[in-house]
Amino acid sequence: MDESKLPRRTSWYGKLVLLHYISSLCIWVSVELLLLTFFLRHDEGRWPSMDTISHTDPAKFWAYIRPLFQCGLIAQCLTSIYAFLDGERRAALIGIALEQCIRVVAVYFVALPVLRGSVSIRSLLILVSGWTLLNILRCLDALYARKGARHGMLEWLSHKVFLLLYPLIAFEEICLLRTSTQQLHSVPIAREFPSRMPNIYNFEVDVYSLYRALPFVMAPCSVLFYCLKVQNRKLKDI
Repeated sequence: MDESKLPRRTSWYGKLVLLHYISSLCIWVSVELLLLTFFLRHDEGRWPSMDTISHTDPAKFWAYIRPLFQCGLIAQCLTSIYAFLDGERRAALIGIALEQCIRVVAVYFVALPVLRGSVSIRSLLILVSGWTLLNILRCLDALYARKGARHGMLEWLSHKVFLLLYPLIAFEEICLLRTSTQQLHSVPIAREFPSRMPNIYNFEVDVYSLYRALPFVMAPCSVLFYCLKVQNRKLKDI
């Protein structure tokens, strides 16, 4: 969204948004550098191959980059609030933004810890690398937009990378959810979370059933989000 189209606000709001995007960019660049370090790390004096990488413990790798990666995901969810405050109140976009936030929590804050060592390192790397690259480009786009400037090459690159990576990311996320659902089936607390009623929280959630239903919500939302981005390259705040 261009600065010329934003409502008038005090300067602290603009500085806060700018600081948010700069901080997010630093986080995502740090994650990408960690990924490159992981890929280029020597193993017993040898240049690593996909075979040696595939045998690396994914739980240790995930624990290594998880704090920064999850901070970046939280920052990504906050951009939906800026879109709302900037006057974007179309029901479809608000619904998609909400679904994106639920997806982040369900996949990266719940499903991956549940799966732990059973996650394929290739699947994990595809998700982490894909989201990292997309968010680096998205933050750069947003920073240019906040200055009221446009960078044609950056916009083109961001759009093409999204067209290529987002379907793969969405597919891998749904696969992870389905795999975590199988794991949750054998966890008693997942059927009565946080504990059986009556409890001190006065509510009970069947997490297993929720995770069985989530892929059927995520699939059409992913298609809708993809189509909207294809039609309108300016959807940078979602």
